Amino acid sequence: MALTKKFLTISGLTVVSRILGVVREAVLVHFLGASIEMDAFTTAFKFPSFFRKFFAEGGFQSIFVPYYTDFVTLEKKKGAMYFASRIYTLTFWIMIAFVVIIHVFAREFTLLMAPGFITNPEKLELTVEFTRIIFPSIAFISLSTIYSGILVSRQRFFPFAMAPILVNFILIASLLICQDSLTAGRKISYGVLAAGIFQLTYMYGCVKYHNYPSPKFSNIRRTPMVKSFLKKLIPVLAGAGVAQINILVGTVFASILPTGSITYLYCADRFVQLPLAMFGISMGIVLLPEIAERIAKKQADGIKEIQDKSFLFTLRLTLPSVVGLITMAYCMISLLYGHGKFDQEAIQNTATVLKASACGLPAFVVAKIMSSVLFAQKD
Repeated sequence: MALTKKFLTISGLTVVSRILGVVREAVLVHFLGASIEMDAFTTAFKFPSFFRKFFAEGGFQSIFVPYYTDFVTLEKKKGAMYFASRIYTLTFWIMIAFVVIIHVFAREFTLLMAPGFITNPEKLELTVEFTRIIFPSIAFISLSTIYSGILVSRQRFFPFAMAPILVNFILIASLLICQDSLTAGRKISYGVLAAGIFQLTYMYGCVKYHNYPSPKFSNIRRTPMVKSFLKKLIPVLAGAGVAQINILVGTVFASILPTGSITYLYCADRFVQLPLAMFGISMGIVLLPEIAERIAKKQADGIKEIQDKSFLFTLRLTLPSVVGLITMAYCMISLLYGHGKFDQEAIQNTATVLKASACGLPAFVVAKIMSSVLFAQKD
């Protein structure tokens, strides 16, 4: 029952966040449609999204939570702070290096991700500009992941799940209230940067509010725990990277297709991400500290039962969602995006993409849950 309550907390707030995300996209496509500027933004936005999921959500947090939970369970407050501080410092320097590299080589990275843009200089230049504005946000988001990992380890899910809601409010506001001298693409790009700064500040404030030991800058001394963490991190990053590489490959192919193709993929993915986040990601987040705590306390009995119940519970919710996405694809796209510059051709193409994408949803949900079960066991 407690597990279900935690799941409903995260899932409920995720629904609100994803709805706001769809509203954000609806406002954006209203101003831009399936245009060159929209393709440029969605491509540039994939850079921080890729690295956030690869290093932060997909890597650091998945392995950080089980290690930090060990300290919390055994009531080793100083050990928890020292461990978090070393990982925080390591993350900081890695992200600074990436931000500098991407800023200098933004054009080369854009052509690597979207080689088809070389035939469209306007689209290429806009993507490079947006990338340089947006990418520093990944440094702030990655550091905030350490603070959110502390909250999740202590099973404080509400502030963690509230962060995306507040971020979406910032992004929507950036489109509506920024100066008219900026184009919609530039407005949302600066909004993404502002949202990253806010997310770090918000997570830091939540950790301080609950009076948990806060990570600080420290040396990166390779203690046995840090060595073990880094060793485990390599396969975790590799696993997270597979899904992200799939997304990049899709973008590479779409960049060769006519203008608007990247936008169709991006808008369709918004709908698929809703049930994935509600069911797969939410349950995975709940299971991670729950199982890690049981293992730390040497209470392995019941882990398989929790795993199986979680698996069946989420699958019963996911399969009807797939049917709904396929049968209602055109209606949903038309209702939310069918206005402004987003014409009938764009609606039909996006609906077709959504039908195909929805078929893979059950597999993604299962993968999210099973990977959390393995990560909780430091496997």
